[in-house]
Amino acid sequence: MHRLLACCVLFALLGCALPAGFQPIFNGDDLSGFRVVGPALWTLEGGAIAGRQDPNNPGAGFLVTDYKWRDFDLRFQFKVVPQYGRSVVVVRDAKAGAGDPQRDGCAVQILDREDAPFRTGSILGLTPSLPAAQSSGWNAMRILAFGEWLRVDLNGAKVAEAKVDNTREGTIDLCCAGGRAELQTCAYFKDLAVRPLYSVPPEFADKLSAPEEEEPEDEEPREPEKTPEQLLMEELSALLDGKLAPITAKLNEPAPAMETVLEPIVAKKFAEFEEKITPALAKAAEPPPPPDAALEAVVAKKLAELELKVLPALAKLVEPAPPLETVIAPLIDKKLEAFFAQKIAPLLAKLPGEVAAEVYAKMTAPKRKL
Repeated sequence: MHRLLACCVLFALLGCALPAGFQPIFNGDDLSGFRVVGPALWTLEGGAIAGRQDPNNPGAGFLVTDYKWRDFDLRFQFKVVPQYGRSVVVVRDAKAGAGDPQRDGCAVQILDREDAPFRTGSILGLTPSLPAAQSSGWNAMRILAFGEWLRVDLNGAKVAEAKVDNTREGTIDLCCAGGRAELQTCAYFKDLAVRPLYSVPPEFADKLSAPEEEEPEDEEPREPEKTPEQLLMEELSALLDGKLAPITAKLNEPAPAMETVLEPIVAKKFAEFEEKITPALAKAAEPPPPPDAALEAVVAKKLAELELKVLPALAKLVEPAPPLETVIAPLIDKKLEAFFAQKIAPLLAKLPGEVAAEVYAKMTAPKRKL
């Protein structure tokens, strides 16, 4: 019900021209207010509802309204591509798509074929339609239901009228026909609007007469029945009051003084700051700790180790240097002995004995001191 009211308010705000008392059941933007029944695909194309079979899962399907009507004036526009394609509009579906809508409700045919026994506007199972021109473009259809009577108008002309058994309240179902012949068929619907009927419409005045109600003598006079517009406005007012009243009351409350708002916040922030800064200030005010005895012991140990390593090196540096000849003479002798063994000895071995002895004697003579 709320969805229906919302659609009505939306159409009123947008300035859409609807006859008095009519309520839109399709908002032109999405499929709100409808349920999909069956495998058919339902989409929006150019502000209209489009129904076609799913090629991956062919079969008939229905788009079923969430709301139900019993006595009403339904108006909408439709077209079928190709023009000879078939569709159905079901009204008073008491099972809301849970069974077989064409059996559970009153089915109005859409089929523009001269050889068909029930052409566009026919009430299936009851009466065929009168010949009427169906356009290849958009067509206007009106379904009028009150009590036992059902009437169908096509493009402004009455094409079918019948007395029906189904007088129950039910949904309005849009059909996508299923079968090989309809695989390429697409049915389009737009501008769907309905007006509930609470009294006999002029079209059925000659068939139905409102019974005179005799009021009991002691019964208090009843209030006049409210119109659909009055009921709609009352429900909207109650809805707005329930949503807006708490907000309005809150806005009308006097604003609290600034200091009463800021004082607790400032006090809380000061308390948090004091909690964080107090430990740091207390630590800064503490006197420095006395020298650590353990630290002094470690320093003394390290100094002693350093002294053991440095003093021998220093003592070695202050020792007197030995005389130069005592250092160089052994080195020269060692080098000469090596030179004699490697170079001279092999040559002496090649000389005659006497010559070799003389050379050796000269070489081994006492050396001149440096």
